[in-house]
Amino acid sequence: PVTADAATTASGTTARAAAACNVQHEPWYTQSGYRHVLLQNECGSKKTVCIAIPYRPAWFPIPRYTLNAYEWRDVAYAPTSINQGNSVYYC
Repeated sequence: PVTADAATTASGTTARAAAACNVQHEPWYTQSGYRHVLLQNECGSKKTVCIAIPYRPAWFPIPRYTLNAYEWRDVAYAPTSINQGNSVYYC
């Protein structure tokens, strides 16, 4: 799994999460015409993450998900006409 342990804030600075509390993701995959990723919240509280998509068209919204404490969620975040995501960050 890959960890989303840093987020860029609106001011452009980077904030680090506690080392023992992260949202991780499994490898990206495509199924039934949609881009998917499995997200895992390792924290004891809700966390909101966004999926970074390289060259995302301006008209396509940034995929955003709020995960409950310790939740695993398989998300279909975009059709295959949109580029595959490459990272998850707190938003």
